[in-house]
Amino acid sequence: MKRNLAESDIIKEIIAHPDLLTVRQIGLTDIKTDDKTLFIIGNGFDLAHGVQSAYYNFRKFLYPKSHLRQVLDNCIDRPDIWSNLEESLAYLDRELMIDNIDTMLREFKAEDEDDEDFLYGNFYSAIDWALYPIDVIVNDLPRLFRKWINSLKTPKKLDSLFNLLNEKSKYINFNYTEFLESVYGINRKNILYIHGCRKEKHSKLILGHGYEPENLFEQWYNDNKKVRRSKSNPTRLAYFKKDDNIQDYKSAMQYYAIDQAIPRIEKYYETVRKNVNSVIEEHLAFFNKITDVKQVVVIGHSLSFVDYPYFKKIIEANSYPEKIQWKMSWYGINDLARFAQFAEVLDIKKSQINLFRL
Repeated sequence: MKRNLAESDIIKEIIAHPDLLTVRQIGLTDIKTDDKTLFIIGNGFDLAHGVQSAYYNFRKFLYPKSHLRQVLDNCIDRPDIWSNLEESLAYLDRELMIDNIDTMLREFKAEDEDDEDFLYGNFYSAIDWALYPIDVIVNDLPRLFRKWINSLKTPKKLDSLFNLLNEKSKYINFNYTEFLESVYGINRKNILYIHGCRKEKHSKLILGHGYEPENLFEQWYNDNKKVRRSKSNPTRLAYFKKDDNIQDYKSAMQYYAIDQAIPRIEKYYETVRKNVNSVIEEHLAFFNKITDVKQVVVIGHSLSFVDYPYFKKIIEANSYPEKIQWKMSWYGINDLARFAQFAEVLDIKKSQINLFRL
């Protein structure tokens, strides 16, 4: 499936980004690859083959009554979580989790320790049910995500890419699929599946946001500290009251429940984080093999900031980074904007960049 825009649309998009006017547009046939070439393969590669591998396809894969789908749709505080599910995982709604505690304490009749029906078993169950969305995401997402990835069907090759992909080149594959091998015959030893491969059934598929939990909390705290809340509001008591006085809570049980819930809520943001630095450390042997790369061909990668450390490592590992030629596939205006930011942050000169379309 080719994804092309009309020539007039391409011109409009480039004009909208005058900083990219000096970047040369080339065709696939202009790219010559060899053993000094490193390919970066992103999800756009699979999409170009007609593979239904967008996050929206994952949402469709999860039947409407799926607990995971309901939790993601209702408990992640983002306007469109499925445009970038990994990044969205960083925005679990803290306030909703804390509000759930009061609701569950009432449901389990665990608000008052002096009540004759009070049971500590119900108290702890109330906390567990309040934080049930966290358990669903942490436990069900990896399992169901792999099940979905395993369901993606092997496509037919694209002749244009068949002539481009070189068996002597090196590949960093950000996809979980093995199509470089099964469709194009690339030797496994030349491919780094940076986030795991579905063929390796017992290995983990790496999925997650790229933010530091401390920075996430600071951003959330600053964005919410001026929100007007009642004195008895659980979120205010949990996060925004300077003096932690048990007398300010509805009951001692509310105090203890919130006190136990907060560490579990905050641990979530670390649990679902993609630790890029650890991934790099794990694959240092591969990065040590790409010190003499002269050309990096990027196919279908969004160049999201979370993956910048990988590209920085590629540059750091190279003996002559200022001589690397970057050839990047692009589809729409958002790609052009990301490329401009990418080049600026990684100090790549425009003279080193060529753009092409699949």
